[in-house]
Amino acid sequence: MTTQTMKKMLAGLMTSAMLFGGVTMASAESPAQGEEAQIERMERMERKLDRKVSKLTKKLNLTDAQATQVRQIMEASKTESMDARQRLEGDKEAKRAEMKRIRAASRAEIAAVLTPDQRAQFAEMKSKHGDRKGKKGKRGKKGKHGKHGKMGKLAQKLNMTDAQKAEFATIRKAAKVEREGILAAVDGDKSAARPELKALRQSTSVKIDAILDDAQRAQFAEMKAKRKAHKGERKNRDR
Repeated sequence: MTTQTMKKMLAGLMTSAMLFGGVTMASAESPAQGEEAQIERMERMERKLDRKVSKLTKKLNLTDAQATQVRQIMEASKTESMDARQRLEGDKEAKRAEMKRIRAASRAEIAAVLTPDQRAQFAEMKSKHGDRKGKKGKRGKKGKHGKHGKMGKLAQKLNMTDAQKAEFATIRKAAKVEREGILAAVDGDKSAARPELKALRQSTSVKIDAILDDAQRAQFAEMKAKRKAHKGERKNRDR
């Protein structure tokens, strides 16, 4: 991505944030801090784009000319996606439909620069990717946030009252929305979003603490300590 292209994307993102996000100078960061944060985010996105193009180049054996065209298509798609997320904020259905349209258009443009053999391989890659996403989606309500998932079990283990469960649900919902916003800003790149996601988990934990009584709070702290120890053991085994 050229410096000029990155500047254009940065300008578009900041303008959209001001127009559609309701940002005011009183609540926003200083101009210098805001621009620095956006540039850092753009650089992370550029690195991710490099990885995507490199992966396609290896998988499809792209020529240099094809790789350049694919990158240009991806850059344009990314700019359009960022604008759509800001423009349609608050309208999930419209945003979902627009993002689907943008992805489909981008795939069609990429397919147009490929040879017939490459196009068939590209279609197979997308089909496999769709199958993996479908299997993940089958977990549904019984997944992490479902009645019998981790969050549902947490409410049961702490023996929350109905009032606590209602507050707990509100905290979870707000955290989910914020998490989606963090990931959307980096196109789902969890590695790039790791600091923001960690801060969100910590703030959510503090909010949950605040609605618990002393006994529940102690039990919650013990559960977190055990989970942390378990993660440490698992990391050691994987090394």
